[in-house]
Amino acid sequence: MSAQSNNKLKALWIVLGGLLLVFGIRHYSPRHSDVPDGLIGEWHCADPAYEGRSLEIEPITINFGTGAGSVVTGFIKNVSSSKDGNGTLYTFVYTVDDADSTVSFYYQPGKPDTIRFKNQRNIVWTRD
Repeated sequence: MSAQSNNKLKALWIVLGGLLLVFGIRHYSPRHSDVPDGLIGEWHCADPAYEGRSLEIEPITINFGTGAGSVVTGFIKNVSSSKDGNGTLYTFVYTVDDADSTVSFYYQPGKPDTIRFKNQRNIVWTRD
């Protein structure tokens, strides 16, 4: 094999390796989920029934503090929003232990920003 053919073969392998790397990063790493900036942060509730509980929203995870220092972390797959008479309803689809789950809540910007879970609208959570 000539030196020129050998160099072409090396170049081909470098290109193929680069393409495989790009494909791997793009398809097998957590993707940015388009979480609105207003939702990012740690949320708590003043209701005594939820003492020690928290909700933390990050760009790729949603974390549920379940008390006694334990946390359940879900990897966000999708975030959607819709407007209705109660404001903006956000729905997060996330994965925990290879199972998909969904949580929905209303977000109200203000001083302070608040969220109210769709199934518990009388309970107010505020961001720290």
